[in-house]
Amino acid sequence: MSVQSIKQWARLPTNEQSISNVWINDDIRPLPPHRRTWTVWTFSSFWTTNQVALSNWQLGGSLVAAGLSVWQAMISVILGKCIVAAVAVINGYVGAEWHIGFPIVSRYVWGVRGQFVVLVQRIILSLVWFAVQSWTGGICIAVMLSAIFPSFQTIGGVFPKSANLDTKQFVGWVLFNVLLIPVLWIRPEKFKGTLLAFNVVASVTLVAMMSWSLAAAGGAGELLSQGNRAMSSKELGWGITSGVSTVIGSIAVGLTNQPDYSRFARRPGDQVFGQWFAIIFLGALFPLFGCLTASATQAYFGVAVWNPPDLSQLWLDTSYTSGARAAAFFSGLGLLVCQIAINTVDNAFSAGMDLAALFSSYINIRRGAYIGLVLSIALCPWQLLSSAAVFISVLSAYSVFLGPIIGIQVCDYWVIRRRRVKLSDLYHPRPEGIYYFFHGFNWRAFVAWVLGFWSQLPGFAQTVTPESVTVAEGWTNIFNLAFLIGFAISFTLFYAFNYFWPPKGLGETDEHDIFGSFTPEEAAKL
Repeated sequence: MSVQSIKQWARLPTNEQSISNVWINDDIRPLPPHRRTWTVWTFSSFWTTNQVALSNWQLGGSLVAAGLSVWQAMISVILGKCIVAAVAVINGYVGAEWHIGFPIVSRYVWGVRGQFVVLVQRIILSLVWFAVQSWTGGICIAVMLSAIFPSFQTIGGVFPKSANLDTKQFVGWVLFNVLLIPVLWIRPEKFKGTLLAFNVVASVTLVAMMSWSLAAAGGAGELLSQGNRAMSSKELGWGITSGVSTVIGSIAVGLTNQPDYSRFARRPGDQVFGQWFAIIFLGALFPLFGCLTASATQAYFGVAVWNPPDLSQLWLDTSYTSGARAAAFFSGLGLLVCQIAINTVDNAFSAGMDLAALFSSYINIRRGAYIGLVLSIALCPWQLLSSAAVFISVLSAYSVFLGPIIGIQVCDYWVIRRRRVKLSDLYHPRPEGIYYFFHGFNWRAFVAWVLGFWSQLPGFAQTVTPESVTVAEGWTNIFNLAFLIGFAISFTLFYAFNYFWPPKGLGETDEHDIFGSFTPEEAAKL
C-alpha cells in the first residue's frame, strides 16, 4: 500500500483539513511534535496530583486498620510505590516513543477489534471513579458552604432516609459538577500550568492541616508508637505483602492507560525521572503525613481522623467560631482544588480518550470528557457508596484483572515486538493488516489474560463478600499477590504463545513517517 493511499484512506490533513472516521481522529492519531509539550516537570506535576489525592493521604489508614503498625504500613507503601513507578515508566514508554495512547496500543495487543473489550472495561472504571471522586469533591464544597452560612451548617435533611442521600453533600456534589464544566474545556497538552497551580494549592493545604494537628496535640500522638495487632511473623509478612498489593491496586487503573499521558512527552526520557520522583518520594510522603495527622487528631479529639474533609467539618462541629469557620473554608477550598485536579486528569481525560477511540467519528477528548461527566452524574454516586464496604472492595480488588493486562502490554512491546510498531496498520480493520490477527482478535492475548487472573478469583470473591465466601489460606495468599502474580503469569504465557505461534509482521515498521508524528531526529532513530 503506497504512502499516498494510506494518507488518503486515513484522511490525514494534507491541506490543513482534518477529517475523522471510525478508526482515526485528531485525538487518537499519533501526536505531532507541536502537541507534545509535557516536560520532566509536567510529568512530576501529573503524578503529584495522584500523590496529593485524598485517597493516597488515607492509604496508611487502610493498612493500619488491617492490623499493621504505622511504620509497617509505611514499608508496604514504599515497596508498593517503587513497583508502581517501575510499571508506570515501562508501560508508558510506548506512548513516549511512538506517540500513541492506550486505545491504539490495545489494537496491536488485542487486535483491531479485540481492543473494544479492554476499552469498555477502562471506560466503565473511569466513569465509576469519576462519580465517586465527584461526590468527595461535593463534600469539600459542603464544608465551605457550612463555614460561610450558619443556616447551611444546621440544615436538616430534605430527602427520605431510603434515598441514602445527605442534603448538604448533595448540594455540594451538584456545584462540584458545575465547577468541572469550564475545567474540562482545557486540552490535556495545555493543562500543565493549571495542574501545577492546583498541586501547589492542594499540597500547601494538606501540609497546613497536618501542621495544625501536630501543634494542637502537642506532638504526633500515640498512634505512631502503637504496635501492630498481635500476629505471628508469618501473618505479619503476609500483612505487609497484602499492604503492597493494596498500594498497587489503588492506582492500577491509572497504570493501565499510561500511554495516554506519556505520548505527550517531548522526548521519551522526559517521563522517566518525573514519574520516579513523584511516585516514590511524594507517594510515600503524603501517606506518612496522613498517619501523622490521624495520630495527632486522635490525641486531640479522641478519634483518629483519616479523611481531611472530615477534619474540616469537625472544626465547625466542635467550635463554630470565626477562626474555625475561616480554617474550614480555606481548607475546604484547597481540598476542592485537589479533587478537581485528580478527577480531571485521572478520570475525565481518561474517559474522554477512551470514548474518542470507541466512537472516533463523533467524539474527541473534550467531548468524551463532557460525556463522561454526564454519565458519572447518571451513576448516582450516593447509591454506589451506600454499600461502601463492598463497593470499595470491588474497586480496590479489580487489580486482579488489570495486572494481567499490563503484563501482556509490557511483554508485547518490549519482548515480542522489541519496540517496533507499524503505525499505519493500527488505523484500519482490513485483513491484510498485521494487527488483524484472527477476525480482528488476538487470541494469544485473551487466553493469557484469562489464565492470568483465574487463580486469584477465589481470593477476590472472599474479599468482596467475606460473610458468604470462605476459601483456603493458599487462595488468600495468592490473592494478596494478585497484581504481581497476574502480571507474571500473563507475561509468561503471552510470551510462550507468541514463541510457538508467532503472529505475522513482528519487527515491521512504516518506511515513512506518514502521520507527521516525528521530528527528523526521532524518525532517523526509528
